[in-house]
Amino acid sequence: MDMRFLLLTSILMAGIQASAQKYDYLWRHGSYSQFYPDFRDFVVDFHTFPPAIIPLGMDTTIFLQGSGITMCNKEGKVVFFSNGCSLFTADDHVMEDGEVLNPGKIFDVYCKKQGYYPIYQGMFAIHLKHNLYRVFHQRQDDKGLSGRCTYPDILYSTVDMDQNGGQGKVIESNVELFHGCPQVLCANRHANGRDWWLLLASNESDAYYRYLLTPDTILGPWIQQIENPARDTSEYYGWSDFSQDGQKFVNTHFRAGIAVYDFDRCTGLLSNLRYVPRASNTVDFRFASIFSPNGRFLYSSVGYPARVDQFDLTAPDLVASRKTVEVWDGTKDEFGHNILFHFFQHGPDGKIYIWSFSRYIHVIDYPDRAGLACHVGQRAIKLPSPAFDANFYYPHYRLGPLDGSSCDTLGINNLPHAEYRYDLSDSTQAWALQFTDVSWYEPDHWHWDFNDPASGGSNTSLEQNPVHTFSQSGTYTVCLIASNQYAADTICKEVKVGISSSYALPALPQAQVYPNPVTDALMVSLPALLPGHQLYFTLTDALGRTVRKITLSDFETELNMADLPKGIYFWKIRSGWDILQTGKVVKM
Repeated sequence: MDMRFLLLTSILMAGIQASAQKYDYLWRHGSYSQFYPDFRDFVVDFHTFPPAIIPLGMDTTIFLQGSGITMCNKEGKVVFFSNGCSLFTADDHVMEDGEVLNPGKIFDVYCKKQGYYPIYQGMFAIHLKHNLYRVFHQRQDDKGLSGRCTYPDILYSTVDMDQNGGQGKVIESNVELFHGCPQVLCANRHANGRDWWLLLASNESDAYYRYLLTPDTILGPWIQQIENPARDTSEYYGWSDFSQDGQKFVNTHFRAGIAVYDFDRCTGLLSNLRYVPRASNTVDFRFASIFSPNGRFLYSSVGYPARVDQFDLTAPDLVASRKTVEVWDGTKDEFGHNILFHFFQHGPDGKIYIWSFSRYIHVIDYPDRAGLACHVGQRAIKLPSPAFDANFYYPHYRLGPLDGSSCDTLGINNLPHAEYRYDLSDSTQAWALQFTDVSWYEPDHWHWDFNDPASGGSNTSLEQNPVHTFSQSGTYTVCLIASNQYAADTICKEVKVGISSSYALPALPQAQVYPNPVTDALMVSLPALLPGHQLYFTLTDALGRTVRKITLSDFETELNMADLPKGIYFWKIRSGWDILQTGKVVKM
């Protein structure tokens, strides 16, 4: 394909590609206790890869535990958020007419007295048109945790962000969508690229209810009678989700097991049930399941023995394809809680994040790879505060139409939006980087330019996820063109090779951590400290264990590395709980 044509097309399509779909780019969370007054909200910010972990001010103490959502606009700016009790503006005020979601006894007991709403996968939001958003939320029954119909009501509220000078107003509140004995509601883009399917399983019969959400109305419900083994006669506790391509659906019940279906994006119908039953061991229950970005693998978190399983959906026997890709290493947090594997969440960077009911998030770095090559990093991210019950659910907003299908009728095409991330490919080769394409809207051709002419014929690549070994350390501008038959898009980023990769708060000068790779002595060069703050430099190994911790001084601080094994290490500069800069270094 002519690269000059692709570049020209990329420029012509720039106005269209600027319409990004970053509704899930900020994850706000926070848990509090009178015994730990330093806890505060924090934000996981995916405007950078890897995401920045940003602690919020001490005056932001809106309890985010249980049900919750942070909704951004398409550019990735927060427009509102919720803790399942109320809807809040971006600046932490209760939105007009948004004070009460899910009214009833549970609201009175939990929201008024404890500040949160106790439902897993309890809400999500969809952008309708203009500045209108619809928030779907599930109400818990007044009888609490007894019986099968624990969460009988699916409600929705509508937010108009044009009201109150852009602060928003709830113009419809707690409208009943469904009443009965359901599991949880989730959403998937219709094959026409505009509308949304809403899917809801019964917890007392083999029935799935589906609705069609358009910019103007909700149609349905239609009922499909199809076996659902992921239910039982006790209360519902589980997780449902669609694959990133929208063509598979998974329903997980912690006692009953996992049901996987094919999903028709035109009709909204399920087919081809595959079932993973619960093991005979009565404590071997599953918290949640999630598909890999390419849809080939299914990951499941297991309570006891605590582990992460991977299933290959291309295998003739799904149950027999199970591989355990990570086992809990026995680590507990400072409260004595086991740092286990609980709910999954797709990151915009193509990684899968695993909440742990603690101060840590585990990360699956390469979820499209089979077996141990997927690399599950335990405690890969340490948070400023615990995130107990973290379980945000976001539909896949960056899914376009099913081009060429019988219901691709609106003239919407998949216009690629180029995006990528990079990681160290090999802990012993600091100049070899793994580039991972995380572009949106179905590109099928890729052209990489590493801006490294000294590498000769390796300076470009047509692979989707290439590894490039740079000729020397330095900063390179690496460009990716992602294209398909409709359009092309280009993204260029500065990539640091053999130089510490980090981010910093503006108030702190950028630290230089060198040499990288290192053999005996690592130098941390910081020309000025934050006035009135003690700064600490911590170094952890690939298992998240702290191997060095020192207090930084002005100008240069030396760290002895001679006795450490070869491999990759991760560093942080922090002040108290605030993480100011991060990076990685290779020990040779």
